[in-house]
Amino acid sequence: MMMLALAAALLGAMLGVRFTVFAVIPAIAFASLVAGIGWFLGDGAFGSLMVKLALLAACLQLGYIGGAVLRFSLVSMGGAREREPLPPEHRPSASKRA
Repeated sequence: MMMLALAAALLGAMLGVRFTVFAVIPAIAFASLVAGIGWFLGDGAFGSLMVKLALLAACLQLGYIGGAVLRFSLVSMGGAREREPLPPEHRPSASKRA
């Protein structure tokens, strides 16, 4: 269970450094699906599944907060640059796709 928590926290930190907060919701859903399949194929009790799901969600969120704080700290100290949007001439437009 400790390895599960550590992996979820590291995944959350990776998401926090790279993506916005909306990336956590699909990550929690995918992790819940994987844990549910593992429980279905295994012989664990239903209560242990609920504990694992709560642990996964909490560690993903805490890891995300840690990664977001790290990104904010690096940008504010000048160690990293904030990503800039694409210039208008490089953005895909609806007329070019059709």
